Amino acid sequence: NKCNQAASLPEKHFPRTSPTDMSFNMWMALSAQLMLSVLIAVLAMLVFLTQKMSRLEAQVQVLASQRRRT
Repeated sequence: NKCNQAASLPEKHFPRTSPTDMSFNMWMALSAQLMLSVLIAVLAMLVFLTQKMSRLEAQVQVLASQRRRT
């Protein structure tokens, strides 16, 4: 009987700890996904800004060369 109780104890104990672990894992996964999406958005913005800046620099160089020519 003692053996049986010992065997059934982890089964009683497990469901109590499992939901918190599940929610924690879910929260971790959600936060990781959020962080990843934010990181991707920031990277995309950086790429966009650098491209815009390089285009502006090219335009400025073109304007400067035009000014130099005249």
